[in-house]
Amino acid sequence: IIDQVLEFNPNSPTALAKKGSFCAQSGDLSNAIPLLTRSLSLTNDYGARLTRGVALMQNGRLDEAEADFQELLSTFPTNHQTFPGLGELALRRKDTNAAIQYFEQFLTNLPPNSLEARATAARLRSLQSSQP
Repeated sequence: IIDQVLEFNPNSPTALAKKGSFCAQSGDLSNAIPLLTRSLSLTNDYGARLTRGVALMQNGRLDEAEADFQELLSTFPTNHQTFPGLGELALRRKDTNAAIQYFEQFLTNLPPNSLEARATAARLRSLQSSQP
């Protein structure tokens, strides 16, 4: 259906973002990133930018991923889903201290007993125990 929408309206930011997200989830980063970039050229959608940031990071394009994550923080300061991406980015750069700070920021904004909070707390404990 998304392809049909794009045939009819190739500049549909929603359809471009959905197709880009689907490509990213299936590991097709070479198609995901251009679709998400095109969508973002038409509208500044949080989900599209977050997905592109993750896809860029997975593709080894760390500076571009960081730019997307920082843009999210400045444009959507109350949405804290950016912190795990920044934490993963810091880990890829071998900066465990920064990663810990990002995961701590994320944890402080989660409901205390949520599955996500427990998983983040476990990740933090693992990172902290690996510190000298």
